[in-house]
Amino acid sequence: MEARKNLYIGVFFIAMAILVLEIGLTRIFSITLWYHFGFLSISVAMLGLGASGAFIFAFQEFFRREIYMLLSRLSLLFSIANLTGFFLLVRIHPEFTSSAGPLNILKIALFYLILCIPFFIGGLVLSCAIWKFSANVHKVYFWDLAGTGFGCILSALVLSLMGAQAVVIISSILGLLASMLLAYRSGEGMRLFPVLSLILGSFLIIMPVSEKLFPLELPEGKALYHYTHLDNPAKVNFTGWNSFSRVDAFSPVPPTAWGLSPAFKGNIPPQIGITIDGDGFTSIVNFDGALDKISFLDFTPSSLVHQLKKGPDSLIIGSGGGIDVLTALKNREEKITAVEINPIICYLDKEKYAAFAGRLFENPKIRLVTAEGRNYIKKTGDSFDIIQLPLVDSWAATYSGAYSLTENYLYTGEAILDYWRHLKENGILSISRWEYVNSLQISRICVTALEALEKTGIKNLKDCTAIIKSGNLVNIMLKKGKFTASEKAFIEKFARERQFQMLYLPGMNNYYSSLLDTQTYRIAVAESPLDISAPTDDRPFFYLDKRFDLLPVYISNWMQGLAPIPPVFAILFVIIISAFIFSIIFIVLPLKVKLPGERGGGRMFLWGLYFCFLGFGYMILEVSFMEKFILYLAKPGYSLSIVLFSLITSSAMGSFLSGAIKKPLKSRLTFAVLILAFYIIFLKFFLPAIFSQTLYLPLAVRALISAVLLFPAGLVMGMFFPLGIEALQKESDFLVPWAWGVNGCASVVGSVITIFVAIGMGFWFTIISALLLYITAYFTALLSFRN
Repeated sequence: MEARKNLYIGVFFIAMAILVLEIGLTRIFSITLWYHFGFLSISVAMLGLGASGAFIFAFQEFFRREIYMLLSRLSLLFSIANLTGFFLLVRIHPEFTSSAGPLNILKIALFYLILCIPFFIGGLVLSCAIWKFSANVHKVYFWDLAGTGFGCILSALVLSLMGAQAVVIISSILGLLASMLLAYRSGEGMRLFPVLSLILGSFLIIMPVSEKLFPLELPEGKALYHYTHLDNPAKVNFTGWNSFSRVDAFSPVPPTAWGLSPAFKGNIPPQIGITIDGDGFTSIVNFDGALDKISFLDFTPSSLVHQLKKGPDSLIIGSGGGIDVLTALKNREEKITAVEINPIICYLDKEKYAAFAGRLFENPKIRLVTAEGRNYIKKTGDSFDIIQLPLVDSWAATYSGAYSLTENYLYTGEAILDYWRHLKENGILSISRWEYVNSLQISRICVTALEALEKTGIKNLKDCTAIIKSGNLVNIMLKKGKFTASEKAFIEKFARERQFQMLYLPGMNNYYSSLLDTQTYRIAVAESPLDISAPTDDRPFFYLDKRFDLLPVYISNWMQGLAPIPPVFAILFVIIISAFIFSIIFIVLPLKVKLPGERGGGRMFLWGLYFCFLGFGYMILEVSFMEKFILYLAKPGYSLSIVLFSLITSSAMGSFLSGAIKKPLKSRLTFAVLILAFYIIFLKFFLPAIFSQTLYLPLAVRALISAVLLFPAGLVMGMFFPLGIEALQKESDFLVPWAWGVNGCASVVGSVITIFVAIGMGFWFTIISALLLYITAYFTALLSFRN
């Protein structure tokens, strides 16, 4: 069947709509659930797309009708189901941190199913187009991937301008535009235009009230929920969106100073609370220039470093609302550099609430920089007396394990080395962390610092470490040089007068001293029931406290009724099991029932493995590259958009190229697998050095470098699927939807397993595993050709 131009453009728009919805859901899940549930949207999207192929395969007779009108109606149905499903989703509140209770299990299943429906319908459009026009699969798949790639850019723009709810509406509008394009020049389609126009107008009308129509409810563990449900509840006065966060400012809030000493008896000025995605609380303190009115700041553990070193140059990474900047100013420091990653928070500090904060950031001693901490430290040529990482996340979230699957590149071994190299001689690195059990995070920082600095020839950190604790807050100071007797006396006096607990000071012989010596720390790490090993840029799960190597023990204890599976693994198991169950119901069973045994069963089994390996491989590489580029591109949202855009658009070109090259099918496959293998090996050895040498460059330049780095991999990755379809189409176009379904089924599980494997083995292990899957797929195809 000949494909018209409006088919390609319609495929472009529906693919863009699906991707815009997928990215919008990652932001929505970051708020209504937790950040690490963002990859759930990838799993759900691939499940819907895979199930659509199986459905067409099982009910092909239903789809043997006028194709353009069919695709137009399906696109319209996608738009309606999208908004209808979203309206229901924001009113279902499953508890993902625990699967206890049949009602909650039902909610999780219903949540997952409703979420899948628009992706399923959108997948029907794409898989039906690929099936009906399989002779032009290289072009159809090109426009599919091109729409997906440009959806990355559009979603980032809409998020910044209008918020996540508007992204879902834009997705429906794109689906509606696809419906109009696909109905173009059809007599019946022209009669639909008044209806489609009316629906389009309705979508545009609800855009301004999207936040009220689709309210995003916060889980109870988040800071914003807590402050808005007090006896004197806070009121949100400002909400701002960008591509990677939602920032809320609210008041009144109870006067807050983390770890405030019980010895303090004065008053704390009013504050304005700020949260990111409903959590990560920071505050702006009311300040009129009178330093005596902010004396409470001298009674917090994080103030110790500023009182210990007078008049230095300070670097504060993650300055938030400026409370730590105010602490440094109170101690009369001469030069304060505050680095804040979120431009919306910088706007609140410097403009919206500048008068409330006494125009703190207009002080000539203070310089506020909008940047990611690791990026800034790489590009600055300055050295500092103090480098401080203040607390930026909530105790409740840390305690509940909500951040367990969240990557953090500020506390890796490579990060500690970066900080150390920018400390002046006798400078101090100060880090504040929440502690709720066995001093896990501070223990991990001790081990990370020791392993990192061991590379510089340092054998122990016993004489240059001090650790104090107040309530659930711990502050650790690492000095580039030994603490003097007078400094140790000052620290002891500071802790004693403020009733802080002295966890470690040079000269003590305790648990921490064993972690600060290269001769003893490995034994402590091995014997710890929790994971206190050093996180790295390849395995940056700083918050994960459960040992991956003890997973068999956790499962055994659970099966014997001795203990529940730790929540972090329970969450992954629930998602993986749900993905498997729905994949079997909606993908595997229809394929098994419908696939005729007489159509070359052995060869079809091999082609099934081929598309399965491709689904696993592509999704593993996609998720792994998104994670690997987070540090380089500064923000998860930027990494998601730029990596997806780069990989998918280059894959689109690869799809087009696979059809343009006039070589035998086997030769084209051989070319693709060899280029992919050589390039992944190249990235393994050279990507860390490229990142390190260019991390200081502006974001636009790093985005361009990222696109160039990902282009060759995406180009050849995009060749495998259409080449497989081309080969399968020679068997029978009857099997094309089946291949789409198998590929989608593998992608569903692959998106979740990637994170699971990366926790234990690191992202480079997952990337090499994906390469092996592509190589296996290649040899599977060769076996099929031989048969």
